[in-house]
Amino acid sequence: MTNWQDFKKQLTGVSEDERMLFETFANLVATRIQREIPIDEMARRLAISPTALTKLEGLDQPLTVATLSQYAAALGATIDLSVVSA
Repeated sequence: MTNWQDFKKQLTGVSEDERMLFETFANLVATRIQREIPIDEMARRLAISPTALTKLEGLDQPLTVATLSQYAAALGATIDLSVVSA
């Protein structure tokens, strides 16, 4: 398994926004693992199959802000977005 730092080095050609989505999702998955929430339980909370969750966590499906929000909610957390002037 690749750790986040190694994976981040492979993210060439992605925008900073996409990189932010990946990093936020990596933190959410790490939280699930730290809390020792099994795949089956997390899938139940998300109302998806364990196979679908495995694909999601393996980044075999596109990440969206909505997906991050749902995943965070299943952990009892929220995603906080902000706008910063350029």
